Amino acid sequence: MPPSKEHSALEVISGLCGRTDVACVLIASEDTLGYGLHPDEEKSLSPAAVAKRREEFTAGRAAANRAMRELGIAAPPPVPQGKMREPLWPEGVVGSITHSHPWTIAVAARSSSVAAIGIDLESSARMKEEDISRHICIDSEIAWMRGHPQPLRALTMIFSSKEAVFKALSPRCKRYFDFKDARLVWLPGEDAFRGELLIHLDKKYTRGYSFEVSCRSSKEWIFSYLIEESG
Repeated sequence: MPPSKEHSALEVISGLCGRTDVACVLIASEDTLGYGLHPDEEKSLSPAAVAKRREEFTAGRAAANRAMRELGIAAPPPVPQGKMREPLWPEGVVGSITHSHPWTIAVAARSSSVAAIGIDLESSARMKEEDISRHICIDSEIAWMRGHPQPLRALTMIFSSKEAVFKALSPRCKRYFDFKDARLVWLPGEDAFRGELLIHLDKKYTRGYSFEVSCRSSKEWIFSYLIEESG
């Protein structure tokens, strides 16, 4: 992979990597770092899984393993998959994994420092011309997107940020929720959206629960992350 492409991908995760309490690992999706799946992880894969799915899953677990090692966990436990295809991190650890060819990113943090974290990486260059906005956006977000100088890029930002929100909150509340169950408002100059839940998920994540999801971009890449602090 050309260095410029790698630099571009690294650029957008630099803000997150700047946190000393969060380990962030980016690898090429085909690079498993010599990692072999643990039997508990292997069980998460369907025997009929295609090669691309197996490659991404293995790269995600390899990156997760390295991220936990960077937290000081000498022999990281396996990270199998839950019913919503979410990574099941070991007790005392929270994290998230994202894939966008040719990259895989995993982040991990101690739960004593971070209560929840969700990340998503998307390529704005691969956003299709088809209009998927009606599936992921509420009316106010569509209006913002259409007023943006680059509407498809804006749509990618909304999509990526809502993916990060889901990855952060759904493992906590053990519930699926939809793209339209959250409202995002762009914060100019802050590289972030202010968000609000439009439904009740549980006692903590009630209707009106507010959060902020950072959304960094380079020429091609959009990287979004939500971090909920502990305490």
